[in-house]
Amino acid sequence: MERLTYFKDGYWRVNFSGVQYQADFVDRLAAYEDTGLYPESVEALKLSMMGKAISEITEFDGLPIDRLRELAEADKDGRVVVLPCKVGDTVYFVNKQILEFAVVGYAVDAFFAWVASWACCMTHPADLGYEMVGFNLPDLRLHEIEVKTGTIEAEDGQFGLFPQVSMSLMERRKARRESLGSRARKAAEIAMMEDTPCLLWCDLNSEQDELEELLGDRAFSVRGATPSDLKVEYERRWREGERNILISKPSVFGYGMNWQHCCREIFVGLSDSFEAYYQAVRRCWRFGQTNPVDVYIVISEAEGAVRANIERKQADAIRMTQELVKYTKDILKSDVRHTTRITETYFTNERMDIPKWMQPA
Repeated sequence: MERLTYFKDGYWRVNFSGVQYQADFVDRLAAYEDTGLYPESVEALKLSMMGKAISEITEFDGLPIDRLRELAEADKDGRVVVLPCKVGDTVYFVNKQILEFAVVGYAVDAFFAWVASWACCMTHPADLGYEMVGFNLPDLRLHEIEVKTGTIEAEDGQFGLFPQVSMSLMERRKARRESLGSRARKAAEIAMMEDTPCLLWCDLNSEQDELEELLGDRAFSVRGATPSDLKVEYERRWREGERNILISKPSVFGYGMNWQHCCREIFVGLSDSFEAYYQAVRRCWRFGQTNPVDVYIVISEAEGAVRANIERKQADAIRMTQELVKYTKDILKSDVRHTTRITETYFTNERMDIPKWMQPA
């Protein structure tokens, strides 16, 4: 390859179209040409050096490289199982008495096989090999909205510019009180962005008070203390579209309601109860829903521990459900497919007189 640079008067230079250049890029080009390597050679050298570096790795993140190879091979063979709990954890089985079990790594398969002997789990027809027609859920879109809390008062009475993540139960409750106004205003703002049906979930009476004041007659509000007949009436009027916003708590309307007409839910903060969160979301995101469901979680900067706790519980629930489905689906398939429907043919022996109002004109 013909050299482009040349040395003159103490500087490296290059000539393009009759014009001489002397600059940093010329020095760098000259240094490259001094190596005598072509671009292909540089690429080959780079790959060679990378291969040498990789071959010299003896461990990664504290694990020996041989152990990582062993785990990769086991995963390829389907021999790797993600435990629903850590080895050494204690599992409790409650059935009139509390039985205590210590979980060890090699006993996970046996543990779930034992559970499958007296329990079953399925999430949809596909778990049993059937078609999913009518049971495909639309997308669930989660939006985490973090509100600013301003200065935060510490235990010693001092104020800081940067909020501390609240770890203890008392700290989390304090953080919720301090951010109540900001969270309620942001939740009301999101609720009023559209005229479509919207659910506002809160946990504290003070949160519900704030939302009622902000939204006024744009929303129905149902509390635990609301008389039963009014609960039914307000729910019906909201469902029929008289007002598009319903304010309530998971403890009031979190179970047994079918609200597939609604695809917007807003949590004015989170409690540590994953069950309450799970059930509240599924009032709208359930079989029969035809639209994507948007779930907004409005929390303060200091409530990261609550969010992390919910996320951990959700991950644990998903893992345990997957394991139970895996170990019980074959038993369920066998039981369901060997079930016989018993029917009796009905023969009409009695004459029936149809009322005049039902007879054709």
